[in-house]
Amino acid sequence: PSFDPLLLKSQKASHSSAWKNPMTWYMGILQLPLTWTLFSIGSFLPDYLNYLGYTANIAMDIIMVWGITGFAAAFLGGILGDRLVNVKKKHRDIFLARLKIIAVSNALMGLGALLMISVGGSSVYALIAAVILNSFMLMTPPNFWALPDSVFPLPLIGAGAFGMGLISNSADAVGPLVSSVLTTNWNMVFGIMVVISFLGVLFCLFLTKVRLRFPDA
Repeated sequence: PSFDPLLLKSQKASHSSAWKNPMTWYMGILQLPLTWTLFSIGSFLPDYLNYLGYTANIAMDIIMVWGITGFAAAFLGGILGDRLVNVKKKHRDIFLARLKIIAVSNALMGLGALLMISVGGSSVYALIAAVILNSFMLMTPPNFWALPDSVFPLPLIGAGAFGMGLISNSADAVGPLVSSVLTTNWNMVFGIMVVISFLGVLFCLFLTKVRLRFPDA
């Protein structure tokens, strides 16, 4: 949304630390399920497919499907998010609209991971369906990164975006590290992804109750 003079005048945050703003932490936590799952599956999907007994050629095809559908899902997420916020005027309404896309993305991500461990070994078609569902996790980033100017006071947008990115990206290293320790038990590796994905949905529901520090929120 555009910043009118009244809104600019009302911002009292000045250039205080973004770490003192709860939204920095909330927003950082919001994308943790995605970064944990994305980098864990990205790192260990080939090994898992080998464990299930699929040939190298089939595994390569499945990984390609996961990558291509994830690329398409990112565009879909951005388009859907933009359409939902197109008629929104208030910061809170924009926040809630994009939060819906993120919640759906988390649910599909968790469902896909669950199907990978429950039916992934039964047939290549079941596994491809699971992989496609999981790839819809990438609907989250275009909506997540479109939110800083709707959740932070104007002087804190840059610092807030940096903070929420730093927190959410911490799982880039932690997720694969934990998964690498647990690869002797693939059910546990994917089970963690399922749990944090659905915790992500619950966290989205929690954030619908959070008040934004804006006069129009």
